[in-house]
Amino acid sequence: MNSKRLYLHIGQTKTGSKWIQKIFSLNAQMLMANGIEYPLPPGEIKGVQTINTFETNAQELFSSKNTIQSILPESLKHQTHSVLLSAEIIFERIIISLDESPEKINQELQYINSLGFSEIHFLLLIRSPIERIVSRLNQRIKTGFIESLPDNNAYSFFTKESSFKKVSQFLDFISLHPFCKLTLLNYEVTKDDMITPLINWLQLPENSLKTPEVSRINRSLSYEELYALTCIQGPARAQIPSIGFNWIRELPELSIKKMYPSIEIQEMIWHENESYLGRINALLPVKQQLHKEILPEFSVPEKLTFEPKQLDILIHFLTQHAQEKQPADTPAGKTFLQKCKRYIKKRISIR
Repeated sequence: MNSKRLYLHIGQTKTGSKWIQKIFSLNAQMLMANGIEYPLPPGEIKGVQTINTFETNAQELFSSKNTIQSILPESLKHQTHSVLLSAEIIFERIIISLDESPEKINQELQYINSLGFSEIHFLLLIRSPIERIVSRLNQRIKTGFIESLPDNNAYSFFTKESSFKKVSQFLDFISLHPFCKLTLLNYEVTKDDMITPLINWLQLPENSLKTPEVSRINRSLSYEELYALTCIQGPARAQIPSIGFNWIRELPELSIKKMYPSIEIQEMIWHENESYLGRINALLPVKQQLHKEILPEFSVPEKLTFEPKQLDILIHFLTQHAQEKQPADTPAGKTFLQKCKRYIKKRISIR
């Protein structure tokens, strides 16, 4: 019996996908020695891939813009090894296809099967809807997509979006395709030891995957960092991703207090998701099962407290911007950098 498999790690978003992809890239040779090919993204091959890249080795899989043949060529039919692909966008694309073009996704699955893949093994990580929403809003500020700190209006936007409903839809999809297998994991429980579940999912020998040397590849920004980024307005907002991602690189272990919404908003979010918990928990190991949890609402600190390194990074990138964008004869007191420093300084202390 053909044992060639297609392994697909598909997210969800905000469940450590970049960290998992780093593990796969680091272990690509070992994976191949065990009969699993992990095609390195171009950035990894060139040695230039960084934390803030969204490049993966399967970004276009199940895309409406590309044929699946362009991602998985027919030449794979003649290869005997399994293939491992990773892109969190795959999950959302499948959910959209189930609503808009179920026949297309069925045809693509049939094509995969025709290449000699006896099974498709999906890996899907999920997490508490509150944690996901908090992390998503944090990320949007970090990338400059939104300009203000989260308030109840911002959180309310997500209260009708059920991430667990999408997971339930995906379970329906899996149930209709016997050659599709699913491993479901709770990110909050597995994030401190991702190696073991990955070994189990890929059916590899014990201790066969190496851990990246860095202890952490990503984190949420602190309230102080988020507040500072929302102070940046005008053309200098283009510097926000550089500031945010360099804070992460330089201070990956910084302890933060997450900005959880009001109790009322949390109750609304759980209300939209609770009806799916039973079905999802039935597939999770007992220690990973999800339960409703209302977290303490965030309270704004009286003073902003920065590490010197945080301020160094902020000033470095804003100074670069000021030198490049400000006319040479602009009075020093009018530069954007000084305006921003004065604004933040109102409530600042330094460790």
